[in-house]
Amino acid sequence: MGVVYRARDTRLQRDVALKLLPDHFAADPERLARFQREAQVLASLNHPNIAQIYGLEQISSGCIVMELVEGETLADRIERGRVPVDDAIAISQQIVDALEAAHERDVVHRDLKPANIKLTPDGNVKVLDFGLAKALSGSGTEADASNSPTIMTGSMPGVVMGTAAYMSPEQARGRHVDARTDIWAFGCILYEMLTGHQVFAGETATDSIAKIIGGQPDWTLLPDNTPASVRVLLNLLLKKELRERLQHIGDARLFFKPEIFADLPAAMNARVSGRRRTWIVAGALGVALAATLIVGGGYFRNVPADAQAIHYEMPAPAALSDLIISPDSQNLAYVVSAEGQSEIRIQPLGSLTARSLPGTENARSLFWAPDNGRLAFLSGGKWMKIDVTSGISEMFYDASSTPFSRISAPASWSRDGVILFTDFIHGTRDFIGLAQISANGGNLTPITSATLSGKELFHFAPAFLSDGRRFLFHAGDVPGFRQEKVALYVGSLDSKSTTRLMEIGVLDQSQGNSPVSYVPGYLLFVRNRALMAQRFDEEHLQFLGEPVALAENVRQFAASATGALVYRRATDLRSSVPRQQLVWFDRNGRPVGEVASSAMYQAPRLSRDGRRLAVAISESGDGRWDVWIMDLARNSASQLTFDPGGDSVPVWSPDGTQIVFASSRGTNTPVPAKIYQKASNGAGTDRLLFEPADGEAAMPLDWSPDGENIIFFRQPSNTVLLSDLWILPLSGGKKPFPYLQGSYRRSHAQFSPDGRWIAYTSNETGIANIVVQPFPDATQGKWRLSVNGGVEPRWRRDGRELFYLALDGKMMAVPITSGSSFESGQPVTLFQTRLSADRTNITPVFRYDVSGDGQRFLITAPAPAADAKSAVVPLNVVLNWTAGLKKK
Repeated sequence: MGVVYRARDTRLQRDVALKLLPDHFAADPERLARFQREAQVLASLNHPNIAQIYGLEQISSGCIVMELVEGETLADRIERGRVPVDDAIAISQQIVDALEAAHERDVVHRDLKPANIKLTPDGNVKVLDFGLAKALSGSGTEADASNSPTIMTGSMPGVVMGTAAYMSPEQARGRHVDARTDIWAFGCILYEMLTGHQVFAGETATDSIAKIIGGQPDWTLLPDNTPASVRVLLNLLLKKELRERLQHIGDARLFFKPEIFADLPAAMNARVSGRRRTWIVAGALGVALAATLIVGGGYFRNVPADAQAIHYEMPAPAALSDLIISPDSQNLAYVVSAEGQSEIRIQPLGSLTARSLPGTENARSLFWAPDNGRLAFLSGGKWMKIDVTSGISEMFYDASSTPFSRISAPASWSRDGVILFTDFIHGTRDFIGLAQISANGGNLTPITSATLSGKELFHFAPAFLSDGRRFLFHAGDVPGFRQEKVALYVGSLDSKSTTRLMEIGVLDQSQGNSPVSYVPGYLLFVRNRALMAQRFDEEHLQFLGEPVALAENVRQFAASATGALVYRRATDLRSSVPRQQLVWFDRNGRPVGEVASSAMYQAPRLSRDGRRLAVAISESGDGRWDVWIMDLARNSASQLTFDPGGDSVPVWSPDGTQIVFASSRGTNTPVPAKIYQKASNGAGTDRLLFEPADGEAAMPLDWSPDGENIIFFRQPSNTVLLSDLWILPLSGGKKPFPYLQGSYRRSHAQFSPDGRWIAYTSNETGIANIVVQPFPDATQGKWRLSVNGGVEPRWRRDGRELFYLALDGKMMAVPITSGSSFESGQPVTLFQTRLSADRTNITPVFRYDVSGDGQRFLITAPAPAADAKSAVVPLNVVLNWTAGLKKK
């Protein structure tokens, strides 16, 4: 719910607690105004057992000044063991006093738990954060658990599992919440003090909710000396039905007076019996939550007609991709990247922890099997399937020899064992579409096709409909490369004909748009960062009604066929954008100095004298880049470009006075398409040097030593699989001309220090390799330097050594002899970097540079705080998310 600091009020000379509101609350004027009104009410709760609110201050995103309460929390006290009965009763009486005072002013805590109760050194009890959960929840009457820290604490990481155990049944069901929710939570606290155990503890949040809904307290754990009156009180406090529960917290005082209950039968001191139902599913939990609530596992198949949606949060790594939910809504699967490596993790829906799947390094394009027990994924150009329980994996198709193996795209697995995915049939050059293969392997069969010359470049993101024969798919450009419009089609395994359903526009994550996802009866998609649901009649291929907005500012989402929806907001990810450092490493891989930290860096480029660094920086992490110049000697930096279109890939002139860079300004694409020039001292205006044809992309790669030519990457229109190397003459009025072009992808071109050779990356052999050819006449020779693939070549300043990244991320060095002809030695491994290398070099951007003497390497490395293993951001979970939509 925020971050709390201890502070000193210098005006009143007292210590206080400052609570800073999270940005996503402070950025909402309506919610903030409501909170301020609520804070005024809370400030009026002048009670000795309630931590006082002193005021509101406009510090950062908003700040609450609160009473600083010394002492340990009740949670700390319980960790040491049971609280003696007399002490538990004394503490409970003060909690009751605090609750009664608040309830009389219609203030409900909603997040009462031992961690929110302080025991001061002088024996007083203070209840903290009174009403804050309600104040931040919005103006509705529904108990939206996603706004309550009962499921998950606000500080991430450090989630405390126990907080889920204090939810009342109505709170778990998403129903109206009143003071009786606090009465239930008080019963949980009293039980925990007496027994030393949570009354509804579970390994996961879902387990706790299951026990809250369907379980009963274990009364045998109560100490033998627990008064009969307290046993009766606990029974009344923990009634699941609101009408049977204690109605007013003040009435609890009666049960702390033994004389009133002196004549109770002795049997009341024995175990309070109650029928133990194996499980109970309330309509508000919906299909997906019910699937996780059965004792002993399994899932529910019947959902009450009046079922409502329930919202809550669960933690997950910030740097995850390929988020998918199993068809039965039991498990999430996703890819986590850290330190240049990635792996698949499985996390039960509602759990606080995930487990890694061994043997899934560098996996992408995940999709579930219909049996919920297997996953398929693409790794190293090979399509694999893995049993998520045993971890046994096997390949069902080898696509490593095809250029398309580098592009991640969703796929689909039918109940009949047919897998449908996008593939490029190597050798034909005219088929980029969907192909089917048996999950057991075998031959690949083309299903749909698109051509390089067509406007709909290729087909991707198939999703089987319920009959297992028909499927939805997208036709258009690769998302994120250009702004070609994409359409949604329906195809069939039994026919070559397709049906165009609708044009869905531009798929560009930076603009908040996504491909369409299908679950039976609905299409889900993100448009302008809003998650939308559109009812869809798959039998007649008709849309029903208008799209309905489910959530705003959504960055990632996934849905299952059984009613679970998981999404993550862009605002939640903003503070967790993986940060980077610019670090010097020696030839043994030891860090020997840090240039800069805590930002997103791209394409670092040292000036020829090594004193300055040009680098693209994205300060907000939203994909918008600007070129900066860093003075390495003075440890200073200045911004060089300011256009909102985005500028990146800087290249120095030989004398260091000029910078050329790629820019997307004036285009409708985030991909740099034009080449500009500007003085490196920031003087003057930006000058356009080259503007390619519409639909093409261009990026400068290097400036020749004589200052006469710039070699640049040029991607032709209507393809992302091919790219050429062109020369841009800077004098004599010459026009740009191709240096190398054809049916492969070439990038990372670098002039040798004497200007006689060009080293570049090419996927001509099917994987990326380092190639050297003469300049200006490339026909006079050709040498491949890398042995098992490589990318991003860099020359030593004297030309006697060339460096590159191997496909496994190792920094390699090749000795060079450049006399009348080009000669090279065997590549030597220097050290292992934390950079991953794509086997087919999809991007021309460099991630490192080398000092002039070849002794140090400046590399963009993940900052410690950006480690995906520690960076955690909540996922929003909605169970039975279709509740209410069917009625509209």
